[in-house]
Amino acid sequence: MGDIALARHTGVALGGSRRIRGKIRAACWRFGHLCAVEKLTLFSGGAYGVDQVSETENLIAGGENVTILADGLLRNRLLRRRKSALEGGRQLFISLYHPISHFTRYNALYRNHMIYCMGEIAVTMAAQDGFGGGWAAARDNLRAGWSPQYVYAPDPCPPGNARLIHMNSRKFDEKSLFSGSFRLREYLRETPGAPPLDPA
Repeated sequence: MGDIALARHTGVALGGSRRIRGKIRAACWRFGHLCAVEKLTLFSGGAYGVDQVSETENLIAGGENVTILADGLLRNRLLRRRKSALEGGRQLFISLYHPISHFTRYNALYRNHMIYCMGEIAVTMAAQDGFGGGWAAARDNLRAGWSPQYVYAPDPCPPGNARLIHMNSRKFDEKSLFSGSFRLREYLRETPGAPPLDPA
């Protein structure tokens, strides 16, 4: 539901835990803001936590979201909350399931795989160590190589994030993300394996 052309725009896939606070929440807000400022579409899942904090700020700052759902379009409450963004052509909702399908863990994992396939790179902001949808999607992306995998590495680094870095995820740190000179597009251009980015 929305402008299907958004799915073909240059963008970043984002995932992570539903339970976030403090530095991780601030980093999600910052990331969503940067995507809007640099005209990079944000591909995410609309779940509580990482997804909704980043997506909400992205829209507030004038950006574009592609939200891939783990339930049916008629079940999800975000459609009503983002009516103006839908009508303005800045929000696209995608669901692979029947319009009244309920959320399931299988749907969520498959949805996460789709998200990680759609971005020029994939970024995991927060992952529980060894379990949860955010962890599983990042692990599977590292194995399959759908998109170059990044993990946020604040100080101190959460155990799940640290483990993904140990598994050869690339990382970006807290100081870089909150630097006034940080430019996401320039950062992405230096990523081996990422396709060329369209001009902003």
